[in-house]
Amino acid sequence: QQTLKYAKQVYDSAEAGAELAKRMQGVGNFNRITRAREQAFYADAATRLSTAQHQVTASREELVRLLGLDESQAQALKLPERLPDLPKQALDPQAVGSLATKARLDIRLAQTALDGAAKAQGLNMVTSFTDIELTGRRNTTFDNAEGTRSTARGWEIDVRLPLFDWGGMQRDAMNARTLAAANQLEGTVRSAGSSLRESYSAYRTAYDVARHYRDEVVPVRKVIAEENQLRYNGMLISAFELLADARDQVGAVTAALDAQQQFWLADAALQASVIGRPTNTTLSVTTSAPSDAGAGH
Repeated sequence: QQTLKYAKQVYDSAEAGAELAKRMQGVGNFNRITRAREQAFYADAATRLSTAQHQVTASREELVRLLGLDESQAQALKLPERLPDLPKQALDPQAVGSLATKARLDIRLAQTALDGAAKAQGLNMVTSFTDIELTGRRNTTFDNAEGTRSTARGWEIDVRLPLFDWGGMQRDAMNARTLAAANQLEGTVRSAGSSLRESYSAYRTAYDVARHYRDEVVPVRKVIAEENQLRYNGMLISAFELLADARDQVGAVTAALDAQQQFWLADAALQASVIGRPTNTTLSVTTSAPSDAGAGH
């Protein structure tokens, strides 16, 4: 919905620019290539608007199917007009590790399977509580010869493997089912650490990128737009130079919306990973660089 609303604004601006360019060419003030640039932007904006309209319908209908709604319920379904704002701070890695320790269902199931297999064999097996620790890492390297400093940041997740109290029995005394359950638990714990590292890295990267667009890229573009508006009011630039700057802003705002969307997808993926249902998280890069067409004006 938020992308569609912005696509409509871009379309209206592009339509006005294309109409103005057509009239300017009609009175001999524009050449064909200048008019063609405005027409191309208008055509691209129309395509973006159509795509956004379909995406709204497709995503809504997908949600209707997932919820199993009938026609009347689907019509009553109300969705927000925009994405939630970014949280003031990203989730603390220690907090994520603590949640995972309590909520990883796959580890709980593996522990239960091992306990059941051991009891069925008549063994008394005690395992320690599995702890998952997630910490930040910051390594600073100094190059004395070059006089430079580089800083590398990352995230580490430590998973404490369960400690088995075998009660004096040998490992070969376990039957195949109990041994398989013990190996399954160990493998599950290792896999949990790997999936959490990946999910938290995607979450934190998406948060940093979205915050960068919110705090740096979009405000700078807003300042440029305000300054160009003042120059236009002072008759220092033409209407088409003002429109060219608006075209450059489209990439920045679109990239900011995409970054915000990717953050909330990464947040959902992290929450799923915390409870033991990890999902693939793919982060894509959307450029907000000014277009060549805009520079031509």
